[in-house]
This record gives sequence, C-alpha cells and structure tokens, in this order.
Amino acid sequence: MAPDASRADHAGPRSQRGFMHALIERIPALVAYVDIDRRYRLYNKDFRRWFGYRRLQDVRLDEVHPQAELAPYIPLLDKAFAGHPVRFPLEVIRKGERRHFDVQFVPHRSQDNAVEGVVIHALDISERMEAARRVEASERRFRSLAMAWAGIAWYADSQGRMLDAPGWEELTGQGRKRWRGDGWLNAVSPHDRARVRAAWDQARRSRIADVLDLEFRVLTPIGEPRYVEFRAVPVVDNRGEVLEWIGSIRDVHDKHLFEQQLRHAEAEQQALLDNLPKMVWIAEPDGAIRYRNRRWYEYAGLSGREDWRDICHPHDLEVGLHSWDRAIREGEPLSVELRLRRASDGAYRWHIVRGQPLLDEHGNLRCWYGASTDIEDQKRALEMLAAANQRVSRFLAVLSHELRNPLSGVAAASELLQRPDLTPAQQERTLAMLIRQNRHVQRMVEDLLDVSRVTQGDLELRREAMDLGDLLGEVREDNLLRAQTAGVGIAEVRAEPDCWVEGDRARLRQVFDNLLSNAIKASSPGQGIEISVARVSAADGPACIEVNIVDQGQGLDRDIATKLFEPFVQTPSWRTRGLGLGLSIVKTLVERHGGQVSAHSPGPGHGSRFVVSLPASDPAAELPAPPPAAETAAAIELHGRILIVDDETDTAEALATLLSLHGHRVRIAGDAEQALAAWRGEPAEVVLCDLELPGPLSGYDVARALRVSAPAPYLIAYSGYGQAHDREQTRAAGFDEHLIKPATIERIHAAVQRGLGAVSKPE
Repeated sequence: MAPDASRADHAGPRSQRGFMHALIERIPALVAYVDIDRRYRLYNKDFRRWFGYRRLQDVRLDEVHPQAELAPYIPLLDKAFAGHPVRFPLEVIRKGERRHFDVQFVPHRSQDNAVEGVVIHALDISERMEAARRVEASERRFRSLAMAWAGIAWYADSQGRMLDAPGWEELTGQGRKRWRGDGWLNAVSPHDRARVRAAWDQARRSRIADVLDLEFRVLTPIGEPRYVEFRAVPVVDNRGEVLEWIGSIRDVHDKHLFEQQLRHAEAEQQALLDNLPKMVWIAEPDGAIRYRNRRWYEYAGLSGREDWRDICHPHDLEVGLHSWDRAIREGEPLSVELRLRRASDGAYRWHIVRGQPLLDEHGNLRCWYGASTDIEDQKRALEMLAAANQRVSRFLAVLSHELRNPLSGVAAASELLQRPDLTPAQQERTLAMLIRQNRHVQRMVEDLLDVSRVTQGDLELRREAMDLGDLLGEVREDNLLRAQTAGVGIAEVRAEPDCWVEGDRARLRQVFDNLLSNAIKASSPGQGIEISVARVSAADGPACIEVNIVDQGQGLDRDIATKLFEPFVQTPSWRTRGLGLGLSIVKTLVERHGGQVSAHSPGPGHGSRFVVSLPASDPAAELPAPPPAAETAAAIELHGRILIVDDETDTAEALATLLSLHGHRVRIAGDAEQALAAWRGEPAEVVLCDLELPGPLSGYDVARALRVSAPAPYLIAYSGYGQAHDREQTRAAGFDEHLIKPATIERIHAAVQRGLGAVSKPE
C-alpha cells in the first residue's frame, strides 16, 4: 500500500471520530457509545464529568463500574444489544442532591443491520421534574383552597373556556363533562342566562381585559334557583395578553333574600312613616335634619332645604331653639310644644315635638329620631273641658247657695210653727213662706231632672195643635203677679192671627215661662217687657212662627250672648238667681220641636231680645188627642186602703197624714219584710213604695211579690231615681207608675186616684 493511500485510509476514520466527538459534545445530555464487547468507545465531557473523570476509553463497563452499581442496568443493556430500544426514568442522589434523568439505550446497527453497539443517552430532567412537582403542588393547593373556601374557585383558559371548578357539580348537579368549556352557562337560570352569556362574551372579547362581576341565579339539582356572585379575573402577561382566567362563584342566596326582605322592610317602613298622621324626622347628632316624611312636606309646604325654624311661630322660636340646643348638648330626650304654620291655610297649630337620642354600642350619639304631633284639637278640647269643669264648679257653688236659701226659709218656718205664741196671721204667713220655699226647691229639682232627660233623649213630647198667641197670654197671666211685685210691667201680647204650631203644650209653656221669668229678673222697677208673636214667611223654606220677648233690663255683652244657652252658664249679675240650667233646657226643648232660639242685645244696660222660631202648622190639622196628663184627677174622688213603704219615717208619716186628710186609710212599712207582713194582714188597694229599702229585699222585690198576689194592688214606685233605665226596671218589676221624689201631693193623690179606679174596675 502506498504511503499516501495508507495515510488517507487512516485519516478517514479519525476525521469521522472527530466529527462524532464534536457532535456529541454539543448534545445537552450525558452521551456515550458502547461497542458489542461493552467497551466505552465514545463519550462526551458531561458523561465523563458525571463519573468523576475516570479513564473510560476502551474500558469495559464491568471494569469501570462496581457490580452493585451496574447490576440494575445489565438486563436493560442486554435488551438494547438484542435490538430493542430501552427508555426509563432514573432518580439518583449524588452528593446529597437528588437528580432525575430520562435515560435511553439505543441500538446502533451496521449496514447489514447487525447490532454493533449501544448509544447511552441520559438527559438531566431534574429542573423539569421540579417544575412539574411545583405545578402539581400548586394544583393541589388550588384545589384545597377551593375546597376550604366557602365559594367555588375556578379557572379557565385564555379563551374563557372553563377548565376546573371544584364544587360546581355539588351546587348545580352538572358533571365535569357537562360544565367544561361554556357548558356551565346551561346551569344558569333561563331568566338570567342571556344576560350572563352576553356579559361573559363581551369580557372575553374585550381588547383590554378587566374584572367582571355579576350576580345571577343558578339552578340546583332539584331545580331551585339560587343567587350567586360570579367574579372573573384575567391573568395577563407583560403585553396585556390574557393567559388564563381565574375567578370565584359564591352562593349569596340567603344574603340576597335578606337584602330583599330588608328592602321590602325599608319600603314598608317608608310607607308607614309617610302615612303616619304626624311629622316624623331624623337628625344628625349636631341637629341637622337628614330625613322628613311626606307628612312634613305636605304640612309645611316647603321644598326640603328649609327646616322647622321656617314654619315655627315667631313667639315660640326662642323656646324651640333653647330646648333643641339643650337636648343636643346634654344628649337628653327633647319634648317641647310649638306652634307650626300649616301651608294649606297659613294657620299656626300647636304641636308637641319629641326627639329621642339613639346611641351606639359605645354610648356615643348616632342620630335623633323624632316626631311632631298636632295637638291643636286636643288643646282646644282641654280648654273646653276646663271651661266646662269651671262651669260645673260654679254650678255646684250656685246649687249649694240656692239650696241654702229655701232651706233656711223652711228651717225658720219650722221653728216659727213650733211657737205657741204665734198669731193666726203669723201662722198663715209662715205657712205661705214654707209652701213657697218648698216649691222653689221642687223647681230646682225639676230643672235638674229635665236636663238629665233631654241629654239622654228620654223626654217625651205630647204633641197637639195650639195657637201660640193663646199660650203666651196664659204665660203672661201666670207671671203678672211676680212682675207687679218687682215693679215691672208686662204689656199685652201682640199676636197675629193663626199663629199655630204643633207641640207639647206643657213643654212650650215651660219654655216661654222661663224666658219671661228671666226677663222679669233682668228688669228694674219701672221698666217694661213686650211679647209678640207673628207668622214669618221664608223665601227658601216653610213658614215659621216667631216669638219675641223684649225687655229693657240689664242687657248682655257679646261674649255671654254666644254662651248663654250652654248648661251652667249665667250672666254675672244673675249668679244668685238660679242654677244656670233654664236656658239650656229652653234651647233643647225648642230644638226638639224643630225650632231655634237666640239671644240679642245692643250691650249691657240696653235690654235684651229673645227670639223663638217654631215651624208653623195648619190650624185645621188633625192630631191624635194627647194622652191624659198624669196630674189629671178622677171626676169622682175615690177612697181606699193605701200602704206606704219608705224607710224615711218623716216623709212617710207626712205623706200618710196628707192622704188620710183625703179620706184614705193609710198604713206605713219601713222595709220590705214589714210591707209584705202588713199586706198579708190586710191587703191594700194601692202600694206607694220606695225602691231602696234597708235589709236584703228592695222595692223591686216587693213589687214582684205583690204582682202575683190575688187581688194584685196598684203599684206606684216613689223614688229619687227617675232615669230611663230606672223606669224600665220598675216597669219590668211590675210597677204601674213611677213618681219621682219630691212629687207634689196633687200628683201623688192623682196617681192614687188612678190606682183606685184601676183596681175597682170589673175584670
């Protein structure tokens, strides 16, 4: 062989090995080549460095590596030398450091496909394994966090396709395959789905990614809608490109229901406050008003920039400011009465303004709750009540005085009648005085009873047709002697013809007798009184009969004229001349007849004019005859046996004496048991019985017992009780009549006559 050819033959393999060596040096792994004899033929620096720079060239594997180190790999090398590639992971600890390799044994074949050697390739994947471990740990932490959190943590890819959402299946019943991607939207309530999808699509398409917050309803496995809060947060790189989405889904159903109930409660509270009949307000700790209800704006008529100072009465403003400032300064409740202007009519009405401080848990003032309540009507009512109480007190004082006067006369007359040296003329005058004072007391009692009857609607009118001219003439005659005694003249009644009315003759006589009596009292000697009656036609209504009683006496001032017909009201100069009930009775009686009464006067010292207007009637009108009056006596006087039951011995004995003088046989019983015993001894034809008796039995019991006896007597209740319910009780107990104490002997005798007449009639 030529020298040049020999050098060429040797240069070829050397250059090939050099190329291979340069190539494997550039591979980022541990690389070596082992021939069929299992000798190292080629390796890179990383491989040699890993094994501590041992001499490896042309050295057998079993000469370099200890048997214990090499043994695990012998089966794998055998497989590779058999023509099968081998790949396996390898974890080794070297110098206290754990390393991971991806190892491959790759067979190397000749041109005739025979295995000549094995390439060993060990790639260090420690960093990759660490990264994977960290990713796995991160995923484990993410899932643990998602499970530990009260809501659902989720993440999605850069396109917003859902990848993981631990807990979503438990909430909605959707399996993983169903909710991945955009499938989770199918669990959103149909009422919210379109809105949620549109918002999510817009967030994903937006050029500038931003956080998305939504609230919507999802359907639970049983189809129940529940409110959730959804938050999506984009994860972006330094260029603003979205890498992925992460977010949360939190069940807020209970919170939503609570907030909804709270809104409803607030709306109901607002409606309640706006419809309260008072002005409600809320103020800051410094007194600045921050809320007013609708009632405040309606009452004040202001826009809201103003406050209570703008509607407060000028005379009350200083008191209001002082009270409010003190309440704010001391933190104490506010209570003050102020007059506030009403926008509808400009009237100032009294209000009680109250404010309550509201404190926090530390005792600091949070705000003021207050209300302004209209008390104008209550104040007026209290004033009227006070005036009424004053009139009642004055009435009681007058009643006491008025009772003392006749009772003093009665006491004096009683003393005089006991004297043996009294002359017949003196006895006659004393008896006249006694009768006069007794009638005075009876008149006062009748007035009180009339007031009670008319106020309770118990007054019965016995209507008949009458000419008021005739009635006024009779009233004039009744009062003529009294007027002459007082030196007062009463002119003849000036009456037009046909002044007819329908009414109770006795009650109308009472009306005009009272008015004429007052006119006499108001007149001084030498003055006169005029009475006139005329028919007055009204343009817009039926005709009426108008009566005028005019005096020249002391007159009335304007204030007293408007109150004169109220109970217990008197003119100042009449305080010792009556109870103040007469004109109140007059007004009620006239109104019960469908009429009106009024008082007029130019002023004190210029006389008065009282006008009574009553509906006119046809004189030819046919009215049912009034029932006979209780006072009508029988045409023929009857005599009989009378039993008086009364525990007031003086009253009973006096009444027995009077009835005995009328020819009756009278016995007395002091209680119910005595009455029943006397009846059993000798039955009476008429029993005059008090209602309240000593002992276990009352007058009602006496009536019940005697009503069932044979023959039953005529029972007359004689009591100081005379109200409607009292009469109903006596009627139910079996009494035939009810007389009210004190009754005149004429009334009592008339009742006895009716009783004797009733029991003497044949059955």
